Amino acid sequence: MSTQRSGKLWYQARGFAKRVRHWEALPHRVILTLTSRHVKAQVVNWRKGTVDAEASSLQEPIRLGNAPELASETSSETVSGECAQAELVGYQSASTEAARRVGLVLGKRACAAGIRQAQWSQPGRFHGKIRAFYEALCSTGFKLKTER
Repeated sequence: MSTQRSGKLWYQARGFAKRVRHWEALPHRVILTLTSRHVKAQVVNWRKGTVDAEASSLQEPIRLGNAPELASETSSETVSGECAQAELVGYQSASTEAARRVGLVLGKRACAAGIRQAQWSQPGRFHGKIRAFYEALCSTGFKLKTER
């Protein structure tokens, strides 16, 4: 909103201008959406308004554990006592294992698209699904510049 208020733009008067200038450093942002049933993440170029890479637990290869980006993992890895390549059924598609898979696939897809770093607004709570996603994404060599 750009209405004038006492000589300043509205967003400048409200203190948003500092955050907007900070975001301009990197054109890409990572957007993580967690629902009660699924995990979805996107790398968005906010200057162009395009989605450059995405991954979701709704995608069948990620849900089944046979995505090409997950092939580099060993099938003998265990997460919470279960095989890491097991199929995610029902509400398991919103678990920490699903968030980890989405992070791995998103990191590899973004690196394949030529994106090596992005901005990420770190939420207040940093554990569980969010932490699993963040660690998996960073393990692919993708760099996140966090802002609080």
